[in-house]
Amino acid sequence: MLEKAKQSLESDKANLTAELEETSAARQDVERRRKQSEQQVQELTSRLAETERAKAEFSSKAVKLQVFSWILQINIFISCMPSLL
Repeated sequence: MLEKAKQSLESDKANLTAELEETSAARQDVERRRKQSEQQVQELTSRLAETERAKAEFSSKAVKLQVFSWILQINIFISCMPSLL
């Protein structure tokens, strides 16, 4: 009877030890994935900031080019005016 109880406790101990090892391995895997995810978020945030900076730069250049185009059109129109009169 005592031997049977001892075997049962040893079996329970082995099962709990196995569960603990599985849980520990799963926790380590979750932690590794969390760190990877945080790194990806940092990389994407950095890329987004760079994209936003480039967008602002291109928008500024587009405005300058549009103004330059208008000035050229006005100058062409003015230079053609004497021939229209």
